[in-house]
Amino acid sequence: VRSAMCVPVILDNKVEAIIYLDSLSFKRTFSRLDLQLLTGIVSQVTSHMKSILLLQTSISEHLLQSELEVARKIQTMFLNKQSPGIEGVNLSSYSEPAKKVGGDYIDFVKLPNKKVAIVMADVSGKGLPSALMMASFRAHFLTEINHVREPSRVMHNMNKYVWEDLEGRLYVTAVLFIYDITKGVLEYVNAGHPYPLVFRQNDTIKECKTGGFYLGLQENSFYKKGRVHLKPGETLVTYTDGVMDQISEKDEVFGRKRLLDILKNCIEQKPERIVESVIEKINSFLGQEDLFDDMSLIVFRKTKKQREE
Repeated sequence: VRSAMCVPVILDNKVEAIIYLDSLSFKRTFSRLDLQLLTGIVSQVTSHMKSILLLQTSISEHLLQSELEVARKIQTMFLNKQSPGIEGVNLSSYSEPAKKVGGDYIDFVKLPNKKVAIVMADVSGKGLPSALMMASFRAHFLTEINHVREPSRVMHNMNKYVWEDLEGRLYVTAVLFIYDITKGVLEYVNAGHPYPLVFRQNDTIKECKTGGFYLGLQENSFYKKGRVHLKPGETLVTYTDGVMDQISEKDEVFGRKRLLDILKNCIEQKPERIVESVIEKINSFLGQEDLFDDMSLIVFRKTKKQREE
């Protein structure tokens, strides 16, 4: 080799390649002008490479957003599906993720012997990982509730699944109600979930605390079963922690007290209007801020007397 010159191809401050030229001729060596010409050519190549990489990134992000949008629509379909008609009950529900998709889960499952299962769960975290876990959780829950049906055993089995499947990477809070339409009785298990509230006719509020640890905390958790008898006109309100954990432009937390004050002021209204009131107050509280966490809400009211058996 009589003469050689090299110019690096640099992208994002990293040398990705080197353009190398050499000459075997003894009659001519590369000059400074040759080096400047090669440097100009490499500069153009680098510019085109950057454009191609940006285009690839843009296409990838667009495809990801399109896929997330499809996932969001699918998730919205089964989270905000029309509440089932339950004899003697007026029911309304709402769920909204903080991102495209989220980790909240609510569902209503009709069971034999005039019973209905009502479940609310909240996978830790936000976004796609929580949404994937929630989808898997939903599939396992529907299998369990349709075969086991006893709330303590269902929650025990769901804890085992979360423990084995996630190995402590995520956890789930959940509350499961089994409503006996004939007797007007709610049997429930609370697995580390914010306490559901029962608004009594005598203006007292019962918190549904009975249950155990959140799902996935330890391998063998056992859960106690609670029982609530709903009288006509009494209302059950259950929610995920995202309802309380929203953060305003002033860096204030919405909090449980605000939620209780809203519910006390509108608890005599129809369940649909109660849900609307809570969401309106949260949106007003947020101002221009986005949701900090996924939030879900169920309002369940017994509307007429049932025959005691």
